[in-house]
Amino acid sequence: MRYSSNSNYRSLSIKSLPMPILVTVLVVVLLIIQVVVSNSLVTNSVKISQTDSEIQDLREQNAQLQEKIASAAALMTVKEKAKQLGFVRSRPIFLDAGAHVARLIE
Repeated sequence: MRYSSNSNYRSLSIKSLPMPILVTVLVVVLLIIQVVVSNSLVTNSVKISQTDSEIQDLREQNAQLQEKIASAAALMTVKEKAKQLGFVRSRPIFLDAGAHVARLIE
């Protein structure tokens, strides 16, 4: 069997393909691109939602910490004011179980 010469061999080029095949290939390529872009958008949307949730959690924690700081500052202010006024810390007083707290009036 003998091969024919190169003159009988048709080379494939875009110009030689029929129009319906070109349109089909173009549609398939565009569909693939659309799927990839849509997938990327969904992935980024999920990441944004997670980040928004983390931001909200951090804002709540920040508010709680600011509340604690304000409370501690208020207590420190009261302590300092009491010290300036000469208040001193008292020792605890315990009552003896055998002692009479009140006397009966007869």
